Formats: sequence, C-alpha cells, structure tokens
Amino acid sequence: MNLLKKLLSAHIETTSYYELRRIYLVNTLLLSGIIILGIFATMHGVQGNYQSFIFDLFFLITLAFSYGYILQSKSLVWGGHAAALFLLCFLLYLPIISEATHYSLVWSIAFPIFAIVYYGPKNGLMASIGFYFLLFSLLAIGIGTWHNNDWNTLAFIHFSISSIVLTILFYAAESSLMHYHLKNKKIQADLEKLSTTDYLTKLLNRRGIMKRLEGCVNKHQQAHDIFSIAIIDIDDFKQINDQHGHNVGDQVLLQLAEIFSHITNTSNHQIVGRWGGEEFIIIYPKTCLEQALGYCQALRNNINNFQFKGVKGQAIHCSFGLSEFTQNNQTIDCTINEADMALYQAKESGKNKIITFQIQSNIF
Repeated sequence: MNLLKKLLSAHIETTSYYELRRIYLVNTLLLSGIIILGIFATMHGVQGNYQSFIFDLFFLITLAFSYGYILQSKSLVWGGHAAALFLLCFLLYLPIISEATHYSLVWSIAFPIFAIVYYGPKNGLMASIGFYFLLFSLLAIGIGTWHNNDWNTLAFIHFSISSIVLTILFYAAESSLMHYHLKNKKIQADLEKLSTTDYLTKLLNRRGIMKRLEGCVNKHQQAHDIFSIAIIDIDDFKQINDQHGHNVGDQVLLQLAEIFSHITNTSNHQIVGRWGGEEFIIIYPKTCLEQALGYCQALRNNINNFQFKGVKGQAIHCSFGLSEFTQNNQTIDCTINEADMALYQAKESGKNKIITFQIQSNIF
C-alpha cells in the first residue's frame, strides 16, 4: 500500500486534498497507460502487426518519459499534458477500431472527467467540447456505422445527449469543489497572515520574523548567503507612556512602524518586524555586518530627525544592537542573543547608539 502511494504521488508533497486528486489522477493514468500499452505492444509484436506495435511503443515511451519527468521535477506540467494527449488519442482510436461496438463509447466520459479535474472546470470544459466535437465527427463521418453495421441515428442522439449531460453535471460538481477549495485556501492564507502580523503596527510579529529567519538560515546552508540582524529598542519609552499616556505611546510605535515600512518599501531585501513591546527587529539578507551598520546609521539619523506627533516636540531616540549570522553561530538563537547583548551595551553606554556584537563599534 505504501509503495502504491509513493508511485501515485511521485514523491510530490502537498497538504491540499484538491491538488492531491490531480496528482493521483495524472499518475494513475500514466502508470495505467504504461501497463496497457506494454501489453498491447507485446501482443501486436507477436502477431506481426508492426504498424500498431510502433504506435503502441511510441506512446509507451512518451508516457514512461513523462512519468520519469514528474519524478525528477516534482511537477505535473508536462506529465499532465502527456496523459491528456494519450487519453484523447486512445478514446478516439478505440471506437474507430471497434466501430463503436463492445461498449467502446462508454469510456469516452473518462476524458471530460480527467480534463475538468486536471485543467480546472473552465479550461477542462473547453477541452471536453473539443473532444466531443472530434468524437461525434468521427462517429458520424469517419465510422458511419453502429451495431451490426447499421447506423442508428436515435442511438447516436441519445449517446450525444447523455455524454453532454454527464459532462455538465461533473463540471458543476467540480466547480463547486474548486470554489470550496479556493475559499478554504483564502481562509488559510488570512489565518496565516493574522498569525504572523502584529495587531498594532501591522508589521511581522515575532512568529513571522522567526519564519523569515528560518528561511535565511536555509539559504545560508544551501548557498552560504550571509545575513545580519538588528534589534532596535525605543529609548525611555516608559517615560513617554507615563508623560503622554499609552495612546500616545501606541502612536509613537505606529509612526516608527511607518518609518521602518518605508525602508522595506525602498529596499526589496530588508525585512522588518515588531519583536515585542517597544522592540523592533530588522533582517538584512545577503548583508555583512559592516553594510548593515551603514543601513542602521542612516535609519538612526532618520529617527532622530523625525518630528513625532503627540509628544509635544520631545525627541525620540532608539538604540541598536547588531549581529551577523555566521557558521560559528550554529543557530539563529545565538545570533539573536548576540544582537540582544549588543543592544544591552548600547543602552548601558548612553543610549541612542549602534553597537555591533563582533567589532564593538559605536556610532554617535
């Protein structure tokens, strides 16, 4: 059972039931086609029917290559198209060679089901219309016969109507399922955003920052990309709350968040978040400690020159603690602790300063 799941999933990981259906459908069709064509190719080769043998062998190689590509790339794109092409040709070829006998037409509903699930309701329905146009044309013109070599117009009409009705019903069911999937996906995205966003400043919260830091660590391990972090604390924030009230204190936090957001908008690399209370954190991907020091110096100057509303002209200053993630740090917690230690030294040495953990450099 586990082996079958691995074959059908092709080692593609997904938590979405909707996507898992597509993966299983494509790989089931590819593997079934490989087995069926292998049997047909063997039979036709033994019988000396080399034209059919070449036809079977061509599609067999195509499907095997497509499944192998899915295993390697973990993507359904080309494999899904190959599966759709195989099913289309097979379902058009089957009624021709059997002259629409032996229930060959019953299997034609398989293509709309596959197309609507794989391509989605709208594109799948368009593909199904094209398939039925080809099939009905072959039945009416190419074959020209029904059971016992007699054309039965009434039976053809019944078949056409029932096929269209079944396709529309499946389209409606799949559309409803897709609507539920998209709605559920949006809800999950909204919940994820809420869980990683600070309620006051709308910046990333600690959880959101930690997820971004984990991504930076992964990039460091894969490509040795360096990065630095800065922990920023508002100096004498308790006095601001005591003198002007907590509402003004919240306004100061919001105005600082705007300054930080402006930085991230002008730089595609910097990631800013609220670390907790009056502390903020900035991640500088692909940035060494010296470069991050320059960014922090410019930021500190912007804060010192900014006219904060609600504090009656009182100057607002911040202290900075900087650290760089290196191979010696081992974990991101070590880098955070280093930045926190540097911030503590900035506070102890007079505030409104930037101190780096490694080179212990002060900027006044």
